[in-house]
Amino acid sequence: IPILSGPGAITAAILWAGKASDFSNMLGLFVVVIVVCTLVYLILANAGFFYRVLGKTGTNVVGKIMGLITLVLGVQFIVDACARIFLGTS
Repeated sequence: IPILSGPGAITAAILWAGKASDFSNMLGLFVVVIVVCTLVYLILANAGFFYRVLGKTGTNVVGKIMGLITLVLGVQFIVDACARIFLGTS
């Protein structure tokens, strides 16, 4: 079972909710969360189909690409935090 609501997802949701300045922004955030939850459900419910289409090698490639994307996001968070701390930028 994948970790869909891990510390990173929870932190991102809290930060985005903190940046929402009015009701329309909060409503937009809520709609995006519902859309993402629906997409995740549909993908996980059809995981067998995706595995049959991609095969073992394709599944491994997609896993590696997703890991690379996660790594890049983590590095960007660190760079942004260091810039904010040492350069005072926001």
